[in-house]
Formats: sequence, structure tokens, C-alpha cells
Amino acid sequence: MKRHQRGSATLIIVGLVVLLAVTIGAGTFVIVRLLNRDEVPQMEPTAGLNIGYASEGVTVLDEADAQQQAINDLLRGGPGLSIDYKGDAYSVNGKDFECYIGNSDVNTEDMYIQICADAEMTDTVFLSQLIRPGYAFRNITLDRAFPNGDYTFYVCFTTVNNSEDGEVEITGQTTVAVDFHVQTES
Repeated sequence: MKRHQRGSATLIIVGLVVLLAVTIGAGTFVIVRLLNRDEVPQMEPTAGLNIGYASEGVTVLDEADAQQQAINDLLRGGPGLSIDYKGDAYSVNGKDFECYIGNSDVNTEDMYIQICADAEMTDTVFLSQLIRPGYAFRNITLDRAFPNGDYTFYVCFTTVNNSEDGEVEITGQTTVAVDFHVQTES
């Protein structure tokens, strides 16, 4: 009978030693990772930036749109910024475009849209106000008209967090290429 008690005590001691070793190993791993991580620059809040909400030209996203639903389903696969858009926009006057560009209903933060005529993002032709999650532009008016032709513009989606003290902080950003087509009436 004493052998059985002695064996049980030995098993308990071995189990505690293993548990202690695992705990120390995990703690060491976390400390080493924290000490050796690359410093990631923190985004500074943009002081004085005050972006209002877009009220003209935005509409609630159309959940029945099959293509858009497929895009949403693909974008729901991971955390982070989710976007809603179609790859083409159309105009008959070179300035007013029918499009589909919006803030996915998956997001929890507001976003604004910047459209540039160049890949370097220096020639801005449209800058929106804030768009709530689940809203999109179906029509936009560019800052200037473009002649007949096909153009690749770069659409930058930027999510922001509005803090209680009025500061606006950029929390996510991604850029996609969208083809803008101008076919003026002859």
C-alpha cells in the first residue's frame, strides 16, 4: 500500500515540475519576444483635423448586389480594413461618374475616400467627407473633367477613429486601382 502512495506522490511532483518548467518557458518566451521586437512607429493623432460626414451622394449599401456580396464575403476572411467597391466607374461628361465606392458594413470605424489620378497619390481629384460603415457612393463628382478615354485612378480607403477629445487618428489604409471610363455624347 505504501508503494501506491509513494507512486502517486512522485507523479504529482513530476507533474508540478513539468507545469513549472512550461510556465517559466512561456514567460521567458514572452519576455524575449517583447525585448527583441522591432519598434513600430505609432501613428500620431492628427491635431486639428476635423472631417465632417458625407451627406450628399452616399446611400446605404445594397445587400442584394451579388457581386458586392461576393467581395464582402472574401474580405470578411480576416481582421482589419474591409472595403466595398466596383472596379469600373462611368461618365458621359468626364466629371460626374456612376460608381460604387464605400465603407463596408463589416468595418466598425468611419472612413474617407481619396481618389488620385496618379499612382504617387499627388494628383487628388476627389476627397470625401467621412462615410459611416455600411454606406457607399453611387455617384461622385471629380474636381475637374477628363476628356474621352479610359483612366486608371487610385482610390485610397482610410479608416479613422474619432476620440472623445476631438482628435482624429488614422487606423487603417489601403489603395486599389479603379478604371474610370469617359464616353461623352457626340
